Amino acid sequence: MKLTKSSVVLVATAVAALVWSNAPADNSWQVAEFDYVAGPVHVSCLGEEMSWYTWGVIRFREFETQSRNSHYIEHWTWDSIWIGEDTGRVWFAEGQSPGSFHSAKGEVGQWTGHERARPAEGDGPMFRYNQRFKYTVDANGELRVFLEPPEDIDDLIKCLGPKG
Repeated sequence: MKLTKSSVVLVATAVAALVWSNAPADNSWQVAEFDYVAGPVHVSCLGEEMSWYTWGVIRFREFETQSRNSHYIEHWTWDSIWIGEDTGRVWFAEGQSPGSFHSAKGEVGQWTGHERARPAEGDGPMFRYNQRFKYTVDANGELRVFLEPPEDIDDLIKCLGPKG
């Protein structure tokens, strides 16, 4: 299965909708845990198919200003284990993703995700995964998610150092 832009949008939409629907109306920070398995996806700079398991925490809060605009702030942190399908090589990664959302009609919210992976053993290549999402609220107040990165997920992964 090739991981595509539409499958990433689907997962991001589902998670955002779940988190948004569970946010309390007061000012308190809330915490939600998540985990998922994904892949395989071809990583050109490593020369193999990769799958990964990710788990982490989302800290988020929602509040309303005196002007009656709602605001939503989130910060995701996670750990991942990436496994090479062909070689069995393993990488450990840590990531984070800050984001914010302002619910006034027509305004735009966005978040970025950054992950850096290092080999579990030896001096193998490290790599990074960067992703940017952009989402809006339409004139009817409906949350819409638009993904801006390249179509091919492989374009979001860059090796740092020599090819392994």
